[in-house]
Amino acid sequence: MHLYLARVLGDLLRDPHSFYSQFYAVQHWLPPYSLHYYMLIALTKFVPSLLAEKIVICIILICFCCGVRSLATANGHEGRTFSLFAFPIALNWPLMMGFQNYVLSLALACFALGVWIRNTGRDSLATRALFVGICALVAITHPLPLLLVLGFTVSDLAMRAVSSLQPRWWKDLSSFVFAASLLLYFRAFTDTHRSAQDLHPSESVLTRVHYFIGLHGLDFFARTGLASRYLQAALYLIVLLCIGFGVSAFMKRQKGVWMPAYTWLFVTLLFTLALPFLPDDLSGSKALVSRLQIVTWIGFLASASAFPRLSRRWTVALILLAVSAAGVSLGLGQVRLAPIARRIANVNQQKLPLAGNAGLLLSAGEDDASNFDAVTYEPLHWQAANYFTERGAAILNTPWMDSTWLPLTAKPALLTGSFTPWTMECYHCLRKQLVDSAAVRATVLPRTDFIAFVDQRGHATRATLDKVLQADPSYHWTCEQHDWLWLCRKLP
Repeated sequence: MHLYLARVLGDLLRDPHSFYSQFYAVQHWLPPYSLHYYMLIALTKFVPSLLAEKIVICIILICFCCGVRSLATANGHEGRTFSLFAFPIALNWPLMMGFQNYVLSLALACFALGVWIRNTGRDSLATRALFVGICALVAITHPLPLLLVLGFTVSDLAMRAVSSLQPRWWKDLSSFVFAASLLLYFRAFTDTHRSAQDLHPSESVLTRVHYFIGLHGLDFFARTGLASRYLQAALYLIVLLCIGFGVSAFMKRQKGVWMPAYTWLFVTLLFTLALPFLPDDLSGSKALVSRLQIVTWIGFLASASAFPRLSRRWTVALILLAVSAAGVSLGLGQVRLAPIARRIANVNQQKLPLAGNAGLLLSAGEDDASNFDAVTYEPLHWQAANYFTERGAAILNTPWMDSTWLPLTAKPALLTGSFTPWTMECYHCLRKQLVDSAAVRATVLPRTDFIAFVDQRGHATRATLDKVLQADPSYHWTCEQHDWLWLCRKLP
């Protein structure tokens, strides 16, 4: 879906009167999330859109691993070893769920924190400008990692001020103030009404605790088979080792010295305890807390990096653990994702004709569940958007168009004003309303040239689709199946 929105934004920036101007308008030139979209737009000038998205994902993976290494080595010499633990979670749950801008922003935040720690108490104007500049990039990529940067820096300043172990802490205050001023930028895009509605978690605390204990916010593999069980055990061991080395580094600290790694240890422990009590949806954004488990991983890794000196045996053991966990993660990715990727690529590579100018994205079944039990996300959920992207068609039920954080907003030709934000995002919800309500059909079907059904279970038949297509006998449809994608065109 990000690729589709980038296509729309790029077309509107090139020509304000393009085809998409009937459905969308540019509401902000540089809101949060915009860096990711501008990267996609720039790359699509040189390569096909699907390849551009792959290049962006590769950039995100490289930035994530390098950013974690920069942060870890800034905290201590042994960060060179502990930073290897970034590789087992490089293919992480937020990235596979499509939160690409969040993972990219988190990587940039690691670079910013590395700059902050390396230049603690120094008078270098250039490094202060570099820190604030990276924070600005974080701000236009995703807001959450900037809050994490500010949370750590204010904690670091407070710990140094209270302990009086580093009297030059005030020299870093100006950098923090300039970075914190970016919150005013966020304030311009925040929907306070929606934020207030989201202050209560929709799940119980015990459910959240079970989710985090299962490490479901780190990797996306279902716990089936020996390899995935080994990966889970390795991730548990890595977390425990990082906490152990972090505590040991604190206990062995020199008198009169306070290191940022000690702040990482205490802040991350408190943050981990607070996670189950935080709202998962805020200001229209979903699964915010679910994405934050990866932050605890980075925090404990950073705290362990201050360990005075690892023995050769420990160094070898940690390297072997990191390499084996990363190898299993990549192997599972190949075994479990490659078959899904081939099915997606086979449909994307077909020269399918344009079924119409404007269409719907719907679930072929009565829910959005899939039969891909090897992974913990729905890999086909957004893939039909590629059909619209490649052929220049409009998605009438485009999600997130009510958000103030995106560059685009909806015009009346879209369905945004007729349905709740959740209905626009939930394909099977709109499908159910089309089946059950004549008023909904009267609102939607006259605008619709075609419907793209996503068959995640692989069990759809024409009879399954007819529950929607024949709900209103005044319209007639012709359908073609292309593996998991059904294209149904409305006949004149």
